[in-house]
Amino acid sequence: MDNNSSYEIVAVGEIIVKNSTITEKYNENIEFEIEKIWNEESNLKDSLFDDKVLSLVKINKNYDVTEIIGKFISYKAVLAARKKPTLRLEINPIGVSGMITFVENNEKYVIFSNRDTRVTEYVEGIELVPSGHLDISVLKESGIIDYKAKIKDEFCEETGLSINRIKNLHTMCLVKDLRNNVFDICCLIEITVDRNNIIESFKKTTEYSEPILIKIRDLEDFVSKNFKKIIPTSLGIIDYYLSNFKNK
Repeated sequence: MDNNSSYEIVAVGEIIVKNSTITEKYNENIEFEIEKIWNEESNLKDSLFDDKVLSLVKINKNYDVTEIIGKFISYKAVLAARKKPTLRLEINPIGVSGMITFVENNEKYVIFSNRDTRVTEYVEGIELVPSGHLDISVLKESGIIDYKAKIKDEFCEETGLSINRIKNLHTMCLVKDLRNNVFDICCLIEITVDRNNIIESFKKTTEYSEPILIKIRDLEDFVSKNFKKIIPTSLGIIDYYLSNFKNK
């Protein structure tokens, strides 16, 4: 797949995420700019919420596992870094993204949907479901960040389905969105449910309007026709999936 330089598959296989003790510190001028941008964006999008999100510190690649070290920072700073790169905040948020597959009548499907108009990037773009930031809710006392727990939470929130519907969950790869400097730990989520239940469950959520259900055998054609609308992280996941999982 021609990625058009919008994403990079940084690592593949098993991933461990750890919290760093480094804390964010900005001078008064930077803090002023962060608050100014936050207030401006909040006036445009009343759904904004300042949470603590994970930002990349470093990546350690070993033979069979990739270790990610991150620090928690305010979403205000993330937004400011995106809106005003001249601040040079050097923020690289880390999130989770999934690719849900299910089988019906011997056909395997994948679930997409359109992003909301209230988001701050890729408004109404097409993306794989689910996805979200890694926040402090999944930080363990040991310092390990349980990204699989987060992707399960996002699965339930964004699809309206029960966690019991998940049959298998595999870590696939780490993808970097080169446009927004965002890293996503990407997982394959295999579920047991039929398309009618999925469509009905989506009606219970506020994240998306409706699911876009695509047969795996039609996936490459779907991507080709919608390439400019599909967000970079989803393109990266699809690229990896088609190369490694399509026939499994």
